[in-house]
Amino acid sequence: MTADRMTPGGLDGWVENGAHHYLLRVQFEDTDAGGIVYHANYLAFAERARSAYLRCIDIRQEETMAAGAEDSMMFVVRRLSIDYMRAAGLGAALKVETRLQSLRGASMTLIQEVINFENGHILAHGGCPARWSNDCGPPRRQTPPQAERPAGPGHRPACQSPGYWVTWGSLMESVDSFVAHSSSDLSIWGLFLMADPLVKSVMMLLVLASIWCWAIIVEKINSVRHERRNSDAFEDAFWSGGSADALYDEIGGDPRDAMTRVFAAGMREWRRAKASGLASSARADLRASLLGRVERSMNFTITREMERLERGMNFLASIGSVSPFVGLFGTVWGIMNSFQSIAESKNTSLAVVAPGIAEALFATALGLAAAIPAVIAYNKFAGDLDRVGGRLETFAQEFSTLLARQLDEGGR
Repeated sequence: MTADRMTPGGLDGWVENGAHHYLLRVQFEDTDAGGIVYHANYLAFAERARSAYLRCIDIRQEETMAAGAEDSMMFVVRRLSIDYMRAAGLGAALKVETRLQSLRGASMTLIQEVINFENGHILAHGGCPARWSNDCGPPRRQTPPQAERPAGPGHRPACQSPGYWVTWGSLMESVDSFVAHSSSDLSIWGLFLMADPLVKSVMMLLVLASIWCWAIIVEKINSVRHERRNSDAFEDAFWSGGSADALYDEIGGDPRDAMTRVFAAGMREWRRAKASGLASSARADLRASLLGRVERSMNFTITREMERLERGMNFLASIGSVSPFVGLFGTVWGIMNSFQSIAESKNTSLAVVAPGIAEALFATALGLAAAIPAVIAYNKFAGDLDRVGGRLETFAQEFSTLLARQLDEGGR
């Protein structure tokens, strides 16, 4: 044994983030006379890691080769290339990462990197196209026909051996199982966990903004519905023909809605004027002054009520306009990180690029998820509150008209 394996979780390494990791330490036999690891030594390290990778996904070549002359299969490396980048020295701790780049039929392509375990520098990078085969050639990734195939020119009966197909099927099930379980988690929670700390902060900010928006939306739905229902009930009571003084006494000092508060403000000013004798004065200027004070009192109340009802609308407008750009910032940052990962790994396969791009786009999705409801709610509530404000102003004008008529009648 030429290397001291330090691999946790067993001698065959472990799988993490879609890659197989194999640790080793450079021994004297792995170096030249100067104690340096060069090109040929990295090829030997890559070979050890590939063998450990196959064992890790439950493919044992000694078993497949011993299946029998007709059923035996072997893992054949079609081409091997490695780019030498840096040298390693005697006693260095190295890690070989093996990643499945593609799987097509009986062929697969592996990407391998030799990395300095202590500082993370990439020492060598290479690709390895390979396939499973035996004397019959590579198998097809399909279920063989149940009926016996007729012999013909070039036909090789050994390729129909059921054991051959069973062996191939078990190999592909092992590879498919490895790919399914070792690939990056692209669920919503997985994308959040894989994200960069800055992108995570953007996501959390957008989630909090969305929660706050929905809280405002629910509160506005209830408040607008409450105002509409209570205003309908008050107007029915006001225009029923009863006395305004009796209705004011019935309401008391705790009005329930905006229209009732407007009415109460006007009635308080009216009762003060009646108590001081201004309501029965014969002077037209005093009556006009009294009516002006009643109208101003109701207008002030309308302003305060509309400010209360419009509370939170500015936040909805801000979230609706800013959230997409905040999400876009997270997306740009995530894509920058993805390109940096591509540059470091020198691997442009979709398996390497997809997780980073997915988490970056997830930030934009969160921004839109916060902005779209906010914009829709703002437009709806803006129209509802305009109608509420118009209804209050109309009532204030009608009530002022009734009080003016009463003043004119008292003046005569």
